[in-house]
Amino acid sequence: NATISRAVAIGTILDNDLPELSIADATATEGDPGGPATTISFTVTRSGDNGSPSTVTYSVAPGSASNPDDYNDSIDALGGTLTFAANETSKTITLDVTDDLVPEATESFTVELSGASNATISRAVAIGTILDNDLPELAIADATATEGDPGGPATTISFTVTRTGDNGSPSTVTYSVAPGNASNPDDYNGSIDALSGTLTFAANETSKTITLDVTDDLLPEDTENFTVTLNSASNATIARAVATGTIIDNDEAIPLPVLAIADATATEGDPGGPATTISFTVTRSSDNGSPSTVTYSVAPASASNPDDYNDSIDALSGTLTFAANETSKTITLDVTDDLVPEATESFTVELSGASNATISRAVATGTIIDDDAVPPLPTLSIADATATEGNVLAFVVSVDIADPNNPITATYTIDFAPAGLGFADQSDLAPLTPLTGTATILAGQTSVLISVGSFDDQLIEGSETFTVSLSDVSANAQPGDLQATGTIVDNEQVECGYSWGDPHYVTADGLIYDMQACGEFVLVETRNVSDPSPLTVQTRTAMYGPNVSVNTAVATLVDGHRVTIDTLETEPLRIDGQVMTIASGDSVALGGGQIHYDAGVYSIVFPTQERLIVTDRGSYVDVRLCASADRPDGSLHGLLGNFDGNVANDLATRDGTVLPTQPTFAQLYDTFANSWRITQAESLFDYRAGESTASFSDENCPIQKTTRASLPADKVAEAIALLDAAGITDPALREAAILDYALTCDPSFINSAGEAGAPSESVNVIDPTIIWTNGGQIIIGSSDSPSQFDIGTRASTPAGVNWTGAAASDNWSESGNWSPDAPASTDAVVFDAIDADGTSIVDQDFAIAALLYTGEVASGTGAADHVTDFDEGSTLAVSGSATIGANNSQSRVNLTIASGTAVVAHVTELNVGYNATGSGGITGNLTVTSGASLDAADVASLSIGRETGAANVSTPAANGSLILGSQSTITLGTANALATLNIGWSQNTNSYYATGSASGLLDATEGSFTAMLDTLRIGQTANVGSASGQFIVGS
Repeated sequence: NATISRAVAIGTILDNDLPELSIADATATEGDPGGPATTISFTVTRSGDNGSPSTVTYSVAPGSASNPDDYNDSIDALGGTLTFAANETSKTITLDVTDDLVPEATESFTVELSGASNATISRAVAIGTILDNDLPELAIADATATEGDPGGPATTISFTVTRTGDNGSPSTVTYSVAPGNASNPDDYNGSIDALSGTLTFAANETSKTITLDVTDDLLPEDTENFTVTLNSASNATIARAVATGTIIDNDEAIPLPVLAIADATATEGDPGGPATTISFTVTRSSDNGSPSTVTYSVAPASASNPDDYNDSIDALSGTLTFAANETSKTITLDVTDDLVPEATESFTVELSGASNATISRAVATGTIIDDDAVPPLPTLSIADATATEGNVLAFVVSVDIADPNNPITATYTIDFAPAGLGFADQSDLAPLTPLTGTATILAGQTSVLISVGSFDDQLIEGSETFTVSLSDVSANAQPGDLQATGTIVDNEQVECGYSWGDPHYVTADGLIYDMQACGEFVLVETRNVSDPSPLTVQTRTAMYGPNVSVNTAVATLVDGHRVTIDTLETEPLRIDGQVMTIASGDSVALGGGQIHYDAGVYSIVFPTQERLIVTDRGSYVDVRLCASADRPDGSLHGLLGNFDGNVANDLATRDGTVLPTQPTFAQLYDTFANSWRITQAESLFDYRAGESTASFSDENCPIQKTTRASLPADKVAEAIALLDAAGITDPALREAAILDYALTCDPSFINSAGEAGAPSESVNVIDPTIIWTNGGQIIIGSSDSPSQFDIGTRASTPAGVNWTGAAASDNWSESGNWSPDAPASTDAVVFDAIDADGTSIVDQDFAIAALLYTGEVASGTGAADHVTDFDEGSTLAVSGSATIGANNSQSRVNLTIASGTAVVAHVTELNVGYNATGSGGITGNLTVTSGASLDAADVASLSIGRETGAANVSTPAANGSLILGSQSTITLGTANALATLNIGWSQNTNSYYATGSASGLLDATEGSFTAMLDTLRIGQTANVGSASGQFIVGS
């Protein structure tokens, strides 16, 4: 019942769900720089109700692709907002891809939706993939392996080849091995033929390995290397094509062989004879089984090629090759044989550039000895010359063989020694004499003369010398004796006396003697006080150290002017009491005389033409007095003798008493020396305030006699060497100089001796000497009744030797005497017929006084040496009071215990040098020689140099010495009975104007001294007089 105007109706169901947004993944392939730009686009779709707009934001996250290297977008921060219009269903996000040439793997990143408006997100994250368009890179790495040993695990070396970049597809590359310093097959092997091959990388495979086998051996080798090289890559490029393989050796190194070349010698032959060669042997040691090579070269030195040697190769060099195990090779050179006289010549062969070897001796000397006779060169010499002053000295310059073709020449030079006595200077030669020139011996001649004129002066100077020396001898001669001495003999006939050193005196007549007294003395004076030509020279002597005395000052009158020279003063020279300084080489007039000074030498010329020469040596002076030729014989006297040509009367006192030339100590020092001591009224010396001639007088000087035997052997040897070097040959002068030098170590004493004239006779001072010898044992005193035994003392017996002894049953005299006359053998103290019991008992006082006699000692057992002589194994026992010494002025006694003799002393006191009474000094010396012994265990007191004095009596001195020889022994005291040892002990308490002194010396340097003591005195005084002591126990 109706009509249908609209029959169909549409039902619409409105969705209440929002539209959905979804983002799809995207992929892009990277391009190359300079090509079309590459982008990657992501599509975002909207589904569902799209009738209204929707919005959504997006952001990009790197993943394995990093911005900006791999992609860029057109909006900031790689994020943004997408707006969908109504009914719009899709939007696009586009990013720029970075195009490069770097091989890379496929890279990815993400784009994420968020913050949707009027929409939901069904797929929020999309992945962006960037495919690389660059080929992958191949690189090979170095490899190292340590070699093994045969039989052990196999050793390989592996090289890794890596592939980087796009590895999504397969790649291939070939490789090859090159040796380096490792050689195939010795050191390595490969697993493929020819040590080369191909590596194939599957898709996504990143590394492959090349493995080679290393040869294991026992050979010492250096570290070795080789290379593996990649080439011909397919679907890949090669970033590192070459790798180094290193094989480290594990075997101990064997030393390289050592090469050495030895010297060689050859004697030159003659032309036409057998050829001469010289061969050098090169040896190889420590062979390692491999060949070695070395080069050599020849250098001429004094032998020149081709004159002396030739070889078979150019440039005198070559190469030696040693086969394995070959130990030597020879270099042979030809020697040139000629007839030319030559010196021995040499050259060298040097090794260098060794291969598989070291060189221990690189250079060898080749010596070529000449076999041709060399004609001798002429020998050029010059001879000494002598002439009396005013004449010409003719020096002959000569050769032993003439040169027939050429002259022989040499330069001559005249030289003068430093100023001093006996040495000439230029003023002694003729005026204008040239001091140098040329001596020429003409061809065919053998000699030529050098003439030197001398000047005839009026000076008393003695003979003087100078030298003429040759130099620059021409090449056609060889030097012989190139120095000659010229001697100018003084024509003023004079006599000279000399005093030097310690002091030693050579009189004008030629007598030599020693006299060490201290004080001021007349050296020489005119005998007659009314002599129209008066002359006086005085000397002062003093101690020089502990053992010697010397001249220290000289005084004289020159034409009324008093002149003194004192070496101990800062300004030595005084004239009339005033200091005078004279420049070296200058002179000062003194009335009719003068004084000249030259380098320490004062030459005084008197108006009478006497000449006094004083040499100042800094700590002492040497003095020479030369008399005028006009001076009458015997008109002078003093310590320098009588100037009359007679040696026998030179030891004369001032009153004319003549002493023997073999005096005793007392005669020389008490009689002779004291007679020449000057008084204050006579003195010409200058003195300081409070001084007088008495200030310098010391009668205790000398302390003791010294002989060469008592001196150190090394110092004696030094003195002898110096004397030899100085050319001093006279025995007396040598002996004096040896004593001086050994006691002082001062070489100037040698110079002093060299200026002394050779004496004609020597004085020998006789000292009382008793020697106990022939071994055995000597007993002094008695243990039951010990007394006193003195060596060198004052006794009440008269001069001479006196003793009282045992009964006649012991077969020697009960008493005897050596008189002042010459003793006979029967007067000697000789014990040579001792009783069968082997013992002589001396039970009475035993006294040996100082010897005092004149003349020669008669021959006979013991007498000549003043020896107390015992049979082998005998014994002498002395008890009571035993005294050696005498009551005469300046007595001296020496007692020696000889080798092998044992002395036992049972005495309370044993004194060596003992003065108890005064009236002159006394010296006692005891020597215990090598191998001897003195047993003084029972001795309560041993004194060496003891002075006790007496009331109101002058007690000059007591001097003593006790010397031990090598391996000698002395025992003093015991632990239960301690002894007293006195060395220099002055006990005198008496006030007296001439109270003396005590001095002692105990020298145990060489021997053994054992003492058990309760008191030791060394240099002790009771405040009156003086005392000094020395105890020497070390070297």
